[in-house]
Amino acid sequence: MVRSRQPQPAPISHWLAALWTVSLSCGRVDVDVEGKRCPCPDGFDCDTVCAVCVKARRIPGEICAADANGAGGGGAGGTGGTPGGGSGGAAGSPCTPKITVQNFAASWSTPESIRWTWKPSLPASAQDQFVRYEVLVSDSNNADLVFDPTTNPELGMYVQPNGGADLTNATVTRGLAPGKGYTGRLRVMDTAACVFESTSVPAPVTPLPQGGEAKLFGEPAPSGTPFSDITHVKDGAGCLTGSNCLRTNDCKSGQCFANLTWVFDTPLLLGLSEGQFTQAYLEVFVRSTSAAPLSWCEVWLGVGSAPDRYRLSGFSLPSDGKYHKLQFPLRVLELQSKLLDYAVLAPGVRQVNLTGSASTAGGFIWADEAYVRW
Repeated sequence: MVRSRQPQPAPISHWLAALWTVSLSCGRVDVDVEGKRCPCPDGFDCDTVCAVCVKARRIPGEICAADANGAGGGGAGGTGGTPGGGSGGAAGSPCTPKITVQNFAASWSTPESIRWTWKPSLPASAQDQFVRYEVLVSDSNNADLVFDPTTNPELGMYVQPNGGADLTNATVTRGLAPGKGYTGRLRVMDTAACVFESTSVPAPVTPLPQGGEAKLFGEPAPSGTPFSDITHVKDGAGCLTGSNCLRTNDCKSGQCFANLTWVFDTPLLLGLSEGQFTQAYLEVFVRSTSAAPLSWCEVWLGVGSAPDRYRLSGFSLPSDGKYHKLQFPLRVLELQSKLLDYAVLAPGVRQVNLTGSASTAGGFIWADEAYVRW
């Protein structure tokens, strides 16, 4: 639905004006440069949307969008009868979003995670009009949990940093309460501070696990070896629990991609039945101290004599030094568009890739406590 013209944002000079605070003490001059035009000194990033200096970890476009609408993005109207929602703009006033989405839905869930998917309205060339996505997850009390680029780095990217330059069209919201029902909606903010918001859609509720589990990596470490490009930590340094975990090797320069993979000496039989396979999921804890978020991560199970690697790719993780619990249904792992099934899995797992991603020089990725649960 096309609404009335959006009010013009505040003049660029308003939000670019730098606040200079100069204090003289023992000959030292301190300067506040946030809001000053790029290039920026050490300790500040150049906001690629606003072209001004910002403190580290600000969401791209946040500083100029906040000034343009007076409320950090305004309100999304959710009206207009268009498929997937409506629009909102400066201080809640109407506007026409540059970027919208279709087919927002929950594609799968585990006890503590939901994967949401959507179809962006514009091609990759529209990324210069994009600021960020947000997913708002609500429980039965209508309390919103907000997932944005600080929790899910891919929500700050219109185009993924992979070889195919795929459009961002999915995210996994983690840390949800097991067994609860949730609904979700998606917001998109553009460079005019106009917000599109989808309609609210329900997510499937995954039954709680019944106590079945198979250890893929933990205490003690299963019989096997890591890939040659990673380290098997045996003294507990950096691990979540116990003395064993997997860690990437030292990255000397630039970015270094590594798969934190454990190769079993003999195929690991999971011990679940065909009926239990439907609800079974992989659970692993991952943390990163890389300077950049982990993008285009992947997990896989290697089965068969080759082995065939059934995987899930394209999720991201913040590099905040904290362990994050990841959960993925076994039934969504795929190989060349073929989904993993019970018959393929039954002979046993030969490899498990706990995560694969690139870390920056001086940063590491750890993985620990990996199980299949059902």
